[in-house]
Amino acid sequence: MLRDIKTYQRLARKIYVKVDGSDVNGGTLTTTGVKVGSNQVKISETGNGEYTITLNEPGSRACFAVGCGLTDNSYITIPSTTASTVLVKQETVTTGAALADADFWLEITAFDSADET
Repeated sequence: MLRDIKTYQRLARKIYVKVDGSDVNGGTLTTTGVKVGSNQVKISETGNGEYTITLNEPGSRACFAVGCGLTDNSYITIPSTTASTVLVKQETVTTGAALADADFWLEITAFDSADET
């Protein structure tokens, strides 16, 4: 009879987000431009090619995010995350310059437990 179950990633939520950068209104926390996941996140453009994704339901600790650019000649980096936000920077492959109004995918893992025990 099983008496004990141990896991190290309890209460993890996956959130999938697709963003059409040309629809995002600069500086405004909105769902405009979020084509997938708009019921779970809001977005704001914080600079040229920089976006902040805010979770509607924050986790208990910093989330994990990975993503990829959908626009030709672009890539994204995720310089920081918190329990409620993901910062995304999008740049061109050839020049490394900021790339505004580009599309990208994100996969965010939010953790609802405060630790791994």
